[in-house]
Amino acid sequence: MKKSISNLGKVLHKAEQIHINGGRKQCDKNRDGVCEDHGRHCAEFYCSFIL
Repeated sequence: MKKSISNLGKVLHKAEQIHINGGRKQCDKNRDGVCEDHGRHCAEFYCSFIL
């Protein structure tokens, strides 16, 4: 059961990723609002827009 919830979360996360910035979210590893690793997908933290 836990696994299916986790998978659903991944699917929703993927959809959100595609929705914002055409799927090119940028990393914000230290959550200071500055994007690192431009153009690469990050597992956890994102900038909400690309300037």
